Amino acid sequence: MIVQLLIFMIIIGAYLYLKSKKIKVTKNLRLIFLLLIISNSLGLFLTLTSPKNTIYSDGLKIKRQENEDKSEEFKVYSKKEHGKIYVNIPKLKEDEEEKAPSKVNKSFETKVNEEISALNENSKDKAYFYLPGTLNGKKLYWEKEYKSSGIIISFLGIILSLGLIVQKRQEALNKKKLEERELLLEYPNFVMKFVLLIEAGLSISQAFFQIYEDYSKKSKKNILFEKLRILCHQLQGGDSQIKCYNDFGKNCNQIKYKTFVTLLVQSSTRGNNQLLNLLEREAIEAFEDRKRQAKIMGEVASTKLLIPMIIMLIIVMALVMIPAFFSM
Repeated sequence: MIVQLLIFMIIIGAYLYLKSKKIKVTKNLRLIFLLLIISNSLGLFLTLTSPKNTIYSDGLKIKRQENEDKSEEFKVYSKKEHGKIYVNIPKLKEDEEEKAPSKVNKSFETKVNEEISALNENSKDKAYFYLPGTLNGKKLYWEKEYKSSGIIISFLGIILSLGLIVQKRQEALNKKKLEERELLLEYPNFVMKFVLLIEAGLSISQAFFQIYEDYSKKSKKNILFEKLRILCHQLQGGDSQIKCYNDFGKNCNQIKYKTFVTLLVQSSTRGNNQLLNLLEREAIEAFEDRKRQAKIMGEVASTKLLIPMIIMLIIVMALVMIPAFFSM
């Protein structure tokens, strides 16, 4: 029970710490807290309702089974000595041949085993198996242990919570990698659209709004659409253009987009003369990078396809060779 109470204190302390630091408790954190509370509550309930260890100080008689032997584990101790004994209780029909408990190579336990054997050999009531209350004038105490699964359930909840944390973190990493890859693949089209709009006479902010409007018409919204939505809301809110462009580069968190934003900021501060040429050069480089990425992705895909092709080859060879082997 102490373990479960300690776990509850840790849960409450962690929750209060998050609140004091004004850290947002996300849906995943709530799920982890809920799992810990439920598993620990179940463990505490099992611990409280499980039978407690029973101590017998005047010896013990155990009713024999009619059809089968049974074994029970006891702790036995006196004031100065102690040990653990597995008592083998013979079935009721075996009156003539008593089975002595298993002996352990310890003097105290051996003496107790001998006393048990002597007590049951001289007993007239064969329906019960007797454990002695004294040994050489010293009082014996017999303790029957009951194992509770409450602590196991509590620790299982902790293990599941840790596994859930690892899983959610891995999902977040996979999602981040997917977003980065999607932004890189979308970059050449984005730059080319931007160049065409600037050539058509639109300003930088107008080009952003136009691209955002084009993306909003698509049924499937990608990650770049979300970044553009944040940028357009900032521009509509009256923030300075340079700040909005820098925030856009930080939100994308890609070198390509940061380079693109740097060109826009330089053109806003130093003039618009070379912006179009620089953007055209950036668009050409972006498409070249896209070609290289497509080539790498094709090589990775062909490597992945190689494994099932090898498996199919092995199966075909087995189908040809096994009948030939058995026909020899």
